[in-house]
Amino acid sequence: MAAQTWRSPKLGAHLLVVAGFVVSVVLILRGFIADDNDFQVLAGWANIIALPVGVLGIALVVREKTLAARDTSPTRLADVADSIAKELLARESEERARLIGTDEVATTHANLEFVRDFGRFREVGGDASGTMDSVRTYFEDLHPQRLTILGKPGAGKTVLALELIIQLLQRRTSTDPVPVRLAFASWDTGKGFDAWIVDELVDRFRLDRRIATVLVRDRWILPVVDGLDEMDPDDAPPERSAAAVAKLNGYVRAGERAPLIVTCRQGFYERLGSSVASTHVEILDLTAPEIVSYLRSHVHDLTEELAWLQVLDEVERPGSPLAQLLGTPWQLTLATTVYRAGGNPAELIPKQGEPDYEGRVKQLLLERYVPSAVSLHGGYDADQVMGWLVTIAEHLDWRSRNTMSGTDIVLHTWWPVGGPNRVRFWHAAVTLGVMFPALGLLWRLREGPIDVWTHKIRHFFEDFADLSPSFMAGGIGVVVLTGIVLLVALNNALSWDPMLYQVRLRDLRSAEGLRSLLSSLFIGATLGLIIWLLATTSQIVPWQVEARVSPYIWLCCGLLLGVFIWLGFNSTTGDGQSGPRIPLRTSGVWSLGISSLIALASTLPMTLAYGPLVGAAGALACFALGTMFTSGAWVRYHVTLVIAARRKGLPLRFGTFLDWAWKAGILRVSGIGYQFRHRELQRWLTPAG
Repeated sequence: MAAQTWRSPKLGAHLLVVAGFVVSVVLILRGFIADDNDFQVLAGWANIIALPVGVLGIALVVREKTLAARDTSPTRLADVADSIAKELLARESEERARLIGTDEVATTHANLEFVRDFGRFREVGGDASGTMDSVRTYFEDLHPQRLTILGKPGAGKTVLALELIIQLLQRRTSTDPVPVRLAFASWDTGKGFDAWIVDELVDRFRLDRRIATVLVRDRWILPVVDGLDEMDPDDAPPERSAAAVAKLNGYVRAGERAPLIVTCRQGFYERLGSSVASTHVEILDLTAPEIVSYLRSHVHDLTEELAWLQVLDEVERPGSPLAQLLGTPWQLTLATTVYRAGGNPAELIPKQGEPDYEGRVKQLLLERYVPSAVSLHGGYDADQVMGWLVTIAEHLDWRSRNTMSGTDIVLHTWWPVGGPNRVRFWHAAVTLGVMFPALGLLWRLREGPIDVWTHKIRHFFEDFADLSPSFMAGGIGVVVLTGIVLLVALNNALSWDPMLYQVRLRDLRSAEGLRSLLSSLFIGATLGLIIWLLATTSQIVPWQVEARVSPYIWLCCGLLLGVFIWLGFNSTTGDGQSGPRIPLRTSGVWSLGISSLIALASTLPMTLAYGPLVGAAGALACFALGTMFTSGAWVRYHVTLVIAARRKGLPLRFGTFLDWAWKAGILRVSGIGYQFRHRELQRWLTPAG
């Protein structure tokens, strides 16, 4: 009986669909052979039938799309987690290869060793020591799986965390959590830890917020949070860092502390006054044999090997200060990069009775690092690059003192570099400078010469009480619509966080994505045909075209509208794919695509109504309006580039320069942001005071 109860409504729905299809076919066929009077009668009946059916169909499709976007079933969550894991494995493997190389991608690394600090949280377990090659096994043996990686500056904390992420991803099963690297500096600790991770997932992987929330709630994500010491300015109390530690200690799952990985400088952590509830390990300095092995593996030819012979001998000498200086991966990277570009490595050898040997060598390596990277990679002038990097470091310092990330260079949030008020003023000016002429052009095309439509505007306001209902309604509609368009565009231009839209084109690879596109096209086509029916019966549509041709015109416009609807449902205010330049680039593509569809949808009826010249001009105006309306972050970024180039001397092709600096080893990539390769380099570049 239950089965029959379920089948009867479904059978009735199918019968209604078939009946509706038959009636539609009959009406269309009769329309082609009917005379004008009969055609109007048929159109009237079609209007009566189609309007409720179309509205119901649109409501059902919208409901289906909404439910699909909110699908948080275990299967769906597992699929999303697998997709994130694949993307991260590719991205983090490339990033590790660049960090362990010097001026090029490398695959061999020093096998860092670490020892456990038994003075903190003894109950969490962990062996006394471990190595980079076996770090996954060490982590998986912990209970709970919570690890804090400590080390002095340049010890290789980020590299060790990356190696752990990669090993976990390589051995991951479909039920294991996905390790995701996050930057402490981007966390506003006024927001909860879970909420911040959700924001990061939405931004980086274009996830629906509901899905991201469930992923974090059900602990599908293993947070790998890098740089606890980078949350506060060096000369300020560690308030944000202390707040972060308190919230990390409250991060639990099923009554137990949830898995977590943290990195921090040893000296800063000791001054913090509070500790993360986890196993603590400290990275050891490289031994002399490890340093020699690393240097030999990064020598390209016999000439380079001969140049390094004296250094290698000095490193192997017992108690050598040079071995202590080169005992971290960062110092080794500095040395190999600087002397690959030229010079004599023997400058590194301590001189007899030298008072500040370590200070001299560190200063020498930092001074030559950027010019050496420029020399090895080409493309820019060394002095110019140094100036740009100093400006970037200065702005990062300003951000850190204004409760923003002081390490991350995220393109769509970089705009304050041009001056927060100045950039927003010019963004608004550009928006109005484009939208007012575009609106004026559209009005000119519709109402004729300027004296005609200014007369209509004056008549509308002076004789408002005596207007006919249709003229009054039309005028109010135009005023309200124009006001809404301008207010939304201006709000986006003046806001602190202009909208960053993305489109998920890769969803079309799946059957679900194709169904989503087809259903959106159905909505658009239905709306187009409804407008045609209204036009043929009530004559309310202004473009006068021959009635029997108009259904095809409005069907085409409706299909374009369907594409617009699909883009809206398959977009998010987060970022496209992982990679610092992709979010802004795809946001620009989204905006230009939407604007092109708006222009295309308006061209055909305007061309038929007023001719090809008017149609082309109208399309241009609609494109300009659409661009200003949908491209907040993209326009803001390019306004910033012009201002920053004029006032700060930064390059107009800022993203291209950052990409070059990443490949040259000056910067590194973390999620959707660039960072200086090492905090020591950033501090050295930051102007004093």
